[in-house]
Amino acid sequence: MNGQAVSPLPRAGILFRVLWVIAPLAIVVVVLSRLAEFSAIAGALAGASPIWLGAAVICTALYTVNQSLVYHGVFRLMGAAVPFGDALGLTLVMAFASLALPAGTATGVTYFVSEARRRRVAAPLALLTALGYYLFDYGAFVPILLAALVVLHGASDAGVLSLMPLTVFGGLIAAVAGAAVWGLLHPDRVAAVIARAAGEVARLTPARREWLAGAAVTLGREIQEICAAVRRAPVRASRPFLHAFLLHAAGIGVLGAIFVALGWTVPLSVLISAYAAGGVFMVVSITPSATGVVEPVMMLVLTSFGVPLEVAAAAAVLFRVFTFWLPLFAGFLAWRLAR
Repeated sequence: MNGQAVSPLPRAGILFRVLWVIAPLAIVVVVLSRLAEFSAIAGALAGASPIWLGAAVICTALYTVNQSLVYHGVFRLMGAAVPFGDALGLTLVMAFASLALPAGTATGVTYFVSEARRRRVAAPLALLTALGYYLFDYGAFVPILLAALVVLHGASDAGVLSLMPLTVFGGLIAAVAGAAVWGLLHPDRVAAVIARAAGEVARLTPARREWLAGAAVTLGREIQEICAAVRRAPVRASRPFLHAFLLHAAGIGVLGAIFVALGWTVPLSVLISAYAAGGVFMVVSITPSATGVVEPVMMLVLTSFGVPLEVAAAAAVLFRVFTFWLPLFAGFLAWRLAR
């Protein structure tokens, strides 16, 4: 090479090699474990407008692009110049690992950090960016969830099963949002408060006291760093928040395009309520990727607003296609082709 030494890429670690080996197996396992869904998908697609299904695909692509822009914006906020192409690649890896592998988001974050290291991004910065993404994502989800709660509480047929979890989760997010605002006002006190709270919890679990204390210190420092970065550059911090809001708008657009494809016009308030309910149960569900949970919840919300059961079922199934199956295969193909 003209006598010049070539510096090797940073070692991505064993996780990178493991994902390379098990990625095809994970795809096969996911497909085989959900074969029953394909008959429902085929039934939902029958008679649907191809043009509006294409519009749903475009909205899904916009969702992914805005996800990548959130990561890209958080990297910039933390002082790292990561190209958009790398942010897009990391987004797809995160989506695939979160959907296809056990432990969901935790696994996705692990592989996100591993892939980021391979792209010459330091592991602590990658982990901080992943955490920052969720802070902006949930922050942008707050107004959507609050709007859904107002609409659902005003619906006489809204079921208790849909209202209670949304209300509880909405309260938790509001509390976290309030804590985030406090952290922005007092960034120098965040780490100490988290460490003190962890100390109180550690009294209940003495066997895990040392581990909990160490994790609290690390988390506190990371959140404190994010709060300090936002306070230093509020204009730059507004960019990932804007894209986080736009990605949720694109998700609502996917659901709206699906209904038009099915020959139905649904008010925006209903779309927001169904989307918010599906998003909440996607987070709190104990089943992998919220399998068997998101669809019934969305159907419950939609039918409470007078949508016929068969239409609600078809819309929920197709929404799952665009928010689960397309990101899953897109992430797998993009990751394998990039090698």
